[in-house]
Amino acid sequence: MTTQTQLLLATTAVLRDAQQLATLNNKAIGLVSLDDLIATSIGIHPLVFAQQSRLSEVTQQALQQKIADQYGQQTVALAEYYVSMLTELLVSAARQQARRL
Repeated sequence: MTTQTQLLLATTAVLRDAQQLATLNNKAIGLVSLDDLIATSIGIHPLVFAQQSRLSEVTQQALQQKIADQYGQQTVALAEYYVSMLTELLVSAARQQARRL
């Protein structure tokens, strides 16, 4: 027999990519795969942001340039950038769901 929880999850989408937000239409987001969302939308493992000093100088500069291109400043800490990007994705998903209601 199917429980109510199993039924609910079977009829909802698993958000794995930010691109899905445009194509979900009326389907609810049941779960968010943070691993997939991070891999597809941010493309850098979270440990990189927490252990910035372990990156080569060239890689650190490339990440800082990416931040500067996106935010117009280079003084943002990588961890702050990561949290900001992930928050933007999750808020977008929440807004999408709010429009369904």
